[in-house]
Order: sequence, then structure tokens, then C-alpha cells
Amino acid sequence: MEHYCTNLTLLELEKLPEHTDVFQGIKLNATLPEEWLGGAGAIGNGLYFLTEGRIYKASFEPARGITVEFVRIIEKDEMAYSGALVSVKRNGPKRFYRMSETADNDFITLDDDKFERTRPKGVHRRKIIFAAANENISEPVVHQHSSNVLSIEC
Repeated sequence: MEHYCTNLTLLELEKLPEHTDVFQGIKLNATLPEEWLGGAGAIGNGLYFLTEGRIYKASFEPARGITVEFVRIIEKDEMAYSGALVSVKRNGPKRFYRMSETADNDFITLDDDKFERTRPKGVHRRKIIFAAANENISEPVVHQHSSNVLSIEC
């Protein structure tokens, strides 16, 4: 049984899927928990993920190796999505932002309910991107709904 210790918690890693890689001649083993990690996605040099109501950032630095840092506790009214995105609706339009941000800074507002049943796929250049499957088209189609909302049918 392996144990991975951070300054926050001790995770017992047993019977987990394993990935082995080689970096500068050193064999690296990375394991992931079997339970779902919500909202996993890359932002900058970090991999952000949500587990047990907490947002963490994993990153790699050659001198220190892989580090995992606690970012913040997710609020009860926040919703996490894949791609390291979060949304919240408080007194007005829904706000979307990256897990590295909060609802109070660097967010994109969306007051259109037609995206209520779809999931956002990412934020790129201050635009929220939604994706929808459409078997009736042969090539992806991009729709710009406003200055900060795109949807892709594919």
C-alpha cells in the first residue's frame, strides 16, 4: 500500500489505476483515486480538481516534483463542471469562472436560460464555450450568441 502525504491530508492509495512515465531518466508513478474527481481541468501550469467539497491544484516543478495545494472550499451554491469551471447564481445572472478564481473576480455573466440544460466546456479569451452533440451535421458549427458566449455543435 502506498501513501501520499501532503500538508493537508494523508491519502491511502490502494488498488488504484497507475500510470508510469519517465522524466529525465527518473521513473515516475502517478496514481488517481477511483472515485470521481469533479471539474478536473488545466489552467496555466496547474491541474485543478474538486474532491470532497475542496478545490485543489496539482502542478509539477522540476526542483520539487509534483505538488498538490489546497485552493479553497467550494461554496454550497457553486456548481463545478469539467474543464475546471465553476458557476454560481446569486442575485442576478449566472456567473461562470475558473476554479482558480472566485465569483467576485474575473467572471463571465450569462443571463440566458437557453444554456440551462447544457454544460460549459471551457473559457477561452473571456468567452464561455458550450458544446452540444448534433448527429445531423457533418462538420462542427460554431455559433456566437453574444460577445462572451459561444456554442459548438459537433
